[in-house]
Amino acid sequence: MEPPDEPDHLSSLLSLLTSLDEAASRGADGAEAALLRQARTTLAWEHLHAWCVPYLQCFRSSPSSYYRAWADLTRRAIREALPTALPGRLPGVLIAAAEHPLTDPRTDGRSGGFVPKLLAPVRSGVVLLRSDLADLADEVGLAMRAGERAYALSWFLGQDPAGTLEWLGGFAERWARRLEDECESSDAVVAWWAERARGTASLLADLAEDVEAGSLVSES
Repeated sequence: MEPPDEPDHLSSLLSLLTSLDEAASRGADGAEAALLRQARTTLAWEHLHAWCVPYLQCFRSSPSSYYRAWADLTRRAIREALPTALPGRLPGVLIAAAEHPLTDPRTDGRSGGFVPKLLAPVRSGVVLLRSDLADLADEVGLAMRAGERAYALSWFLGQDPAGTLEWLGGFAERWARRLEDECESSDAVVAWWAERARGTASLLADLAEDVEAGSLVSES
């Protein structure tokens, strides 16, 4: 099977959203119109808004005005596809993910390292870019490493686990505040991501105070 041109399928999902709008504009009525409205809401809520909240948030601090404008346009398009009264329940994917937060490496005996889980937004609630790792290195006083984010972050944890964990905890807390300040606070999806990030911030702060936790994390 050939991989898709757009691995995250965002362009395909937005194209589908446009197709639903075009179908509705052709004068559908009765049951067909109701089905199109429901399909549009489901697509926007379950398959776009559920995960686009944290990813589009990354672009707000982008140095590129092009990417900032693109993210704002995409965010508005998704929001306009949602009903004025947002659904009262979370998207199914977030309900399922609620049972799988970032786990404490001191007690988690399951396979899989701490760093990959921290870099998985649905587990940690945050999107940690390479530019964020460069800020971490600068503020903690470490040399930035070439290579993938997991490699660089593992190296930071090995060199200065307490300092790295403390910085990451602060980052997660700031991330939660950004979501709440810059998005609709009444939005259940925004609240879910902010709560997830705060849970990560609390765990990281606790780990930063535990000297032994640093070695446990760096080995994961």
